[in-house]
Amino acid sequence: MKLGVPTLVNYAGLDALCFSAEQGTLKPTGYMIVDNGGTYDGALLHPPLRELLASRGATVELYRPGRNLGVAASWNWMLERTPDEPIVIANDDVLLGKQTFAEMVSDLASHPFVCSGWALFAQTPECTRRVGYYDENFFPAYYEDSDYAVRLARAGIERVWSVTEPVQHAGCWTTATALGDPEWLRDGIESCRKYFVQKWGAMPSDTFGGYYAEPFNGSPPPGWSLRP
Repeated sequence: MKLGVPTLVNYAGLDALCFSAEQGTLKPTGYMIVDNGGTYDGALLHPPLRELLASRGATVELYRPGRNLGVAASWNWMLERTPDEPIVIANDDVLLGKQTFAEMVSDLASHPFVCSGWALFAQTPECTRRVGYYDENFFPAYYEDSDYAVRLARAGIERVWSVTEPVQHAGCWTTATALGDPEWLRDGIESCRKYFVQKWGAMPSDTFGGYYAEPFNGSPPPGWSLRP
């Protein structure tokens, strides 16, 4: 099973995540990386890591779109390229424990969706078929996960996390801190919040109460799709 990682200029974090995955009892068969920043002028992943991956035949599929696709589109890129196999997806500011990847793979054998929050999650092709792809109108980030949580619940898919191995996560605002809290990101978060409310009629809630029965209360705007 592959590990997918979207990154936005946090190359040190990306290296640390991949190194942690390589220390696991079960290692990813390959890595799918979306480099949304595109600012690194060398070969992505430090030489020791690239040598380690090459020594065991692990694949690295790197996509440099030349612009920031946003989180939802980055996840969709990975899902589209794994139509017949599950995939684990992680933030670039996460460190896995030795058993984390193995336990997630084991859980996916009986559950279509496994997650520790949304910094680290995994889903099967069955899940993607039932729920669909992530809504790319949430750009560049935030609330795309809340939207998918609503849709998972509507599809009758439980979010399961029985993994016992601790996972380290740097926490919120890692990207904003790395980029100097740019105005475009803050504006994007606010526009995503407004879009979520427009789509579901209420702010995100773990109880899923108070939402529209259908997206946009059954009247989506003209031309609306999951991909703008």
